[in-house]
Amino acid sequence: SELNEASERGVKTKLLLFKAVGSCLEQLKLLELLEKKQKSDRNDSDEEVYVFFYKGENFYKLEGKDLKKIERRWQLVEEFGYYIPRWTQKEQFLDAERSDLCGEKRFLLGFKLKKKVVL
Repeated sequence: SELNEASERGVKTKLLLFKAVGSCLEQLKLLELLEKKQKSDRNDSDEEVYVFFYKGENFYKLEGKDLKKIERRWQLVEEFGYYIPRWTQKEQFLDAERSDLCGEKRFLLGFKLKKKVVL
């Protein structure tokens, strides 16, 4: 994965994980401001910043329009959709590979702060 490659290259990395927060766009804008402030305070430009979001099944419906704005400053490095299995009355796990039997879809989205902004 992207993080493993950075680690193997000896690059300093910062990893943040968010669950049940506001929109990705809002959170990433805030993090970008914080990163600029921290870098100016310590002159550390080699650090790579990765941010992962755990989002619900309505992510693309609610925030899909923001992805083009996000990708100007952040590179999408992970996009993984999966189903959370539900329990039957007999408390047996249903097959996680069969979406028709599963409870809810979730997404894990990972972004890396770009060194140069694409306008």
